Amino acid sequence: MNFKHSPYILYSDSKGNIFEDTSLYTTGRSGWDALPIPEDEWIELPDGGSLYELPGRRGIGIDVKTGEMRLCEKGWAVAAFIPPAHTGFYLAAYESEKDAPVLPLFCYTAVGWHDNKFYVPAVRIEQDIR
Repeated sequence: MNFKHSPYILYSDSKGNIFEDTSLYTTGRSGWDALPIPEDEWIELPDGGSLYELPGRRGIGIDVKTGEMRLCEKGWAVAAFIPPAHTGFYLAAYESEKDAPVLPLFCYTAVGWHDNKFYVPAVRIEQDIR
């Protein structure tokens, strides 16, 4: 996708609600590092995708005014499940609190919000719909 800016970071309120924080752009994690996600690597969250709250974890974003990375203090980090036939490029970037619960062994793909849609850094690798 070609955006004027990267998608905004998402956060959850622990009550099943997810919001965008328009003061932060989404980052992705590769290894231990939080990184800006190139704008051409985003696709709309595919059908069959879903969102996860990451309790005890604060998302890491890029401040839209300063360009500095900082934590989203508004709620818990959010990640996406992308359906089979897709490969994600970046994991959700977050910082865990000391008492954060252990997460199930899923793939927690970075996710953001732009123009009323969810976007993930991913590519479809299998065209067969089976």
